[in-house]
Amino acid sequence: ENIDIDITLPVTTPGNFAGQLSIVYLNAAGAATTYTLPFTGSVLAEGTWFCDFNGSKTSASTALYPQGTVVESSTLYAAATGSYNSYDQYLRSYNRRDANKFITPKLHFEAGQTMTFDALKVQTGAYDIQVYISTDRVEWGSAVLTVSNTDSRLAATNTRYTYTLTVPEAGDYYIAFDIYGMGIDNIIGGQKVEVAHDLYIKGVTWPHEAGESIKSGSAQTQIGR
Repeated sequence: ENIDIDITLPVTTPGNFAGQLSIVYLNAAGAATTYTLPFTGSVLAEGTWFCDFNGSKTSASTALYPQGTVVESSTLYAAATGSYNSYDQYLRSYNRRDANKFITPKLHFEAGQTMTFDALKVQTGAYDIQVYISTDRVEWGSAVLTVSNTDSRLAATNTRYTYTLTVPEAGDYYIAFDIYGMGIDNIIGGQKVEVAHDLYIKGVTWPHEAGESIKSGSAQTQIGR
């Protein structure tokens, strides 16, 4: 028999917490028995944006994408740990670097404010997650943080580690995670900025006459007014 239990943390102090969770139950002989397991949890400050991808607990391939996020292409797909009725979804990519960005909505950060995320090692090899910051989703510049699949803190397949990105200057930004052969989960940080109209174009195909070569291209833009 499976029983769902809601576990809550006091909301008075934001932060990440870890410890041991003890469950006391009666065994088949009627004696009280204690089962202890590691427990971690996060308390978010009011208004903090987060994405944990958790959709259906009964489907390993159903992820939930918060409003305003962009998944650039089908090279990114939902995966999960756990088992039926208790799946924990995350986002991962195929083994190629091709439009692999997962982009947050526009978020406001104060100077020195941080964003955290879990990187998952899902296979061996020279893979990575490159993190970018942009004010317009057009100009990304160079990666501000790179997480390597060979990081010693990701010692074995199916392990994860929480990394921290520090935003140096106050402002409104988009954060992009270019995921190559790894997984990402539990993205936390910033406050969502309300955007009245939002448009992100991934690809464009122009009409053509018979016998002409097909003209195609791509554009990435954002309207937010």
